[in-house]
Amino acid sequence: MCCPNFPIRIIQPIDNVDDEADANPESDYDCESDFEPPYTPTELVAIITGFYTFLTTLHFSADDLKLPPASGWPSIPSLCAFKSERAMEVLHQLPYFKDTTPAQLHYKSTVIDYTSLPSSFYDAERDDYIDEDDEFHDYEGRLVDRRNLICFAQGRESGGRQLYLDVLTGEVTEDIIRCDLLSPVDVVAYFEALKEEYRSLRLVPCTGREIIEAQKVDEGGDVGREEVLAEKGDFGTDTDVCWVRSVYRRHGWPDAFQQEDADKEINEVMEEMDVGERGKGKDLFWWRWRGC
Repeated sequence: MCCPNFPIRIIQPIDNVDDEADANPESDYDCESDFEPPYTPTELVAIITGFYTFLTTLHFSADDLKLPPASGWPSIPSLCAFKSERAMEVLHQLPYFKDTTPAQLHYKSTVIDYTSLPSSFYDAERDDYIDEDDEFHDYEGRLVDRRNLICFAQGRESGGRQLYLDVLTGEVTEDIIRCDLLSPVDVVAYFEALKEEYRSLRLVPCTGREIIEAQKVDEGGDVGREEVLAEKGDFGTDTDVCWVRSVYRRHGWPDAFQQEDADKEINEVMEEMDVGERGKGKDLFWWRWRGC
């Protein structure tokens, strides 16, 4: 399935919001008639579908991607107390990766399968994926209505990424757990940047392990197993990162990635390290994070 090429939209500011709306602490978007959303729900679904399809060419299994029936997911209601109708329309039509999918979307971050949630989730008064004490703002600094927010990837532990889509403003907000809530970014721009992080292997996924954040690791050319095994100290050096990149590229990354072959080569070297001096710190490497 291919996704249309959507241009990055420029969000127009809200004008003439009355004093009563300004005083409402819930949102600065109470007068939505003065705001034209940059993307329709159908367009948002197509954008996310395109990104998820891209992931299936890398480290996500295409068999784990579930596409909705024409009428939408029957397990997701059309109305919910803590979500806007627009948000529910998007949730109703989105594709989802199975909740058993081992692959991660970002560092310590897994995609949420809203079709697998019990009915009690939708019957509740609040969204379990959004902390009621958190405040979210759009790119212009306006307080947004959390009913328009969809958490599509759940982070865990320090540095994990919790990702939110605002279905009204068409922006993605990235929350680095226990570190920083980043400024929102246009949804097309966000996913295009994330695609490039993967293509360039500044984000390095690996089956059964945490994603490596390697934005600060320079390209080191082709690195072989002998160089990795000859490294001194605990596993997790820049040379080690370059070796993983080299393995992936030798196996077709990013356009024709042979994941099983790459995993086999990496695991063979890891097993060899288990009986050598470099085994110490091997597991910690896969939790490597250079954030904050």
